[in-house]
Amino acid sequence: MHAEPHRFPINKLTRRLVLELGLILFFSVVVFVVAAEVDLLERIVAISRRHEKGELDELIAVALFLVVALAVFSMRRWSEIRSANAVLLGRNRDLQQALVQIKELKGSIPICSACKKIRDDGGHWHPVESYIETHTRAEFTHGICPDCTNRLYPEYAADRKKRQS
Repeated sequence: MHAEPHRFPINKLTRRLVLELGLILFFSVVVFVVAAEVDLLERIVAISRRHEKGELDELIAVALFLVVALAVFSMRRWSEIRSANAVLLGRNRDLQQALVQIKELKGSIPICSACKKIRDDGGHWHPVESYIETHTRAEFTHGICPDCTNRLYPEYAADRKKRQS
């Protein structure tokens, strides 16, 4: 037999994340190439010399700080999204397992009016207890109600009434 290698499911969030990281990498390369061709830093220094009172070097420092702050914020947000996604995937897995385990009776159930057996979809008749235990998570224990005790075991019912009074 040929075993298929294990593959991790790639969901929409993972695809989107890979796409975003790819776009960031692509634009980083484009900015590097453009900056190398234009020699951006030399132009900034030239503008700074012409307009010294504009305090361009302070503006560059603030811009760099904002870029770093935005990068840190983005990484924290990305981390939060990943952890929230992991929690959701875990809950979804738990719900899927619970859904598999749930058994529920629905619709009308044909029952014999004499012996109380239930007819299944295949036309076979089963005692009520076995049918319900098979189709639900319920388990039966048996006892006897007071009416049946009086009808089936009148002497026991009489003794019990004497002891209670």
